[in-house]
Amino acid sequence: MASIDSPTLYTTFRHCFPEVSSEKIALAFAPGRVNLIGEHTDYNGGWVLPAAMQLGIGAAVVYHESPTIFIRSAQFAETFQIDLQQPVFHSFSDWRIYPQAVVRQLLAQGHRLPGASIALHSDLPTGAGLSSSAAIEALLGFVLQPLVAWGFPERVSLAKLAQAAENQWVGMPCGIMDMFAISLAQPRQALLLDCHTLSFELVEAVPPPSLSWCVIHTGKPRRLVASKYAERRAECELALNWLQEHGAEATHLSACSLSDLEALAQAEPLLYQRAKHVVTENLRVKALCQAMQRQRWDKVGAYLTQSHLSLRDDYAVTGVELDTLFELSSRIEGCRGLRMTGAGFGGCALALVEQDKLTNFQTHLATSYQLSTGFDPVFMSLEIAGGVDWVLPPHTI
Repeated sequence: MASIDSPTLYTTFRHCFPEVSSEKIALAFAPGRVNLIGEHTDYNGGWVLPAAMQLGIGAAVVYHESPTIFIRSAQFAETFQIDLQQPVFHSFSDWRIYPQAVVRQLLAQGHRLPGASIALHSDLPTGAGLSSSAAIEALLGFVLQPLVAWGFPERVSLAKLAQAAENQWVGMPCGIMDMFAISLAQPRQALLLDCHTLSFELVEAVPPPSLSWCVIHTGKPRRLVASKYAERRAECELALNWLQEHGAEATHLSACSLSDLEALAQAEPLLYQRAKHVVTENLRVKALCQAMQRQRWDKVGAYLTQSHLSLRDDYAVTGVELDTLFELSSRIEGCRGLRMTGAGFGGCALALVEQDKLTNFQTHLATSYQLSTGFDPVFMSLEIAGGVDWVLPPHTI
């Protein structure tokens, strides 16, 4: 269920484009993403378990014959405009870099794009590790192809398009997990995705009424391009190269076993730590899925805890704020487990909390966390939603 309703999108369009008639308006919505487990495994060819959330980005679109795309946002003063006949691209350092990247990728792939006035409205916090960038990329790729019948193959192509836009034109060497989840998610289901083959299965991810998923924003945003994300990816590539040079037959790091890493531990201790996280996290993804399927939610919480410890101790991507949430939450009654979600370096954590203790958990955690860090945490419920789709399909173009 989209959190941004049709009246809000109509109002957004009239605010952003008062000079344009909304008679033939189309509306679409792309959700944010919460990764239940499987962090930094996607670009290593491993398993991940993302789900779409109810928060996201909505678009109100009017197509027109003019060969120009205009994009404006209810949240930001900057505007984006591109002449499709003579496109000129800019070195943006704000949200406009993402729609521009999608337009560039679509044009590079030979797509003929319609002229359009596009108004965006978001209730998804930026820099929170909830994939606001992937949401806007998938959303723009979706609405700029209004004649596509969005079946399974087309949605896989959309995910690949959004990833290519991010990799090539934003400069972020991300994996495909975020775009894939936002493009193909189903309500109440997480996607158990093999990032090497792109095969996946849907897994029921709604806990029993006695438990609740709780997303917690640290209050500290993060910028991945300026963070150590690219450094971690390079370290994984070095680890895989070393293992292959010393006899490992794996084509990607997630395919290695712990025994494959024994020699690496002696020769390259830092690379061993990075590889150890990838291999053990890959195992935890499948284990957590099995626990949910068997209704062993006690084990689900334990795997969340193990994941965070690995991300902290072996992969070194958590940081003070996320680790403070982790330590404080472990002392509060009713918290079954907590881990960072997203790439880290700030952003959000995901907790599994007993429903009847949720209010107490949030109150005590907010107070102690603010005293420890100076940041005010933001608590969000997690309603597992479907992927990008039309709220109101377009008229004949």
